[in-house]
Amino acid sequence: MFAASLIFLRDIPSIHEIVNKAAFLKSAEIDLKDSMNN
Repeated sequence: MFAASLIFLRDIPSIHEIVNKAAFLKSAEIDLKDSMNN
């Protein structure tokens, strides 16, 4: 199920880019919170 959705997303570059940006922003947000806590 999950793999099928990944293949589906991979076939649509625009959605793939949005997912990548969302994941990047999320990880950057987490890094920012970690650096603020330390």
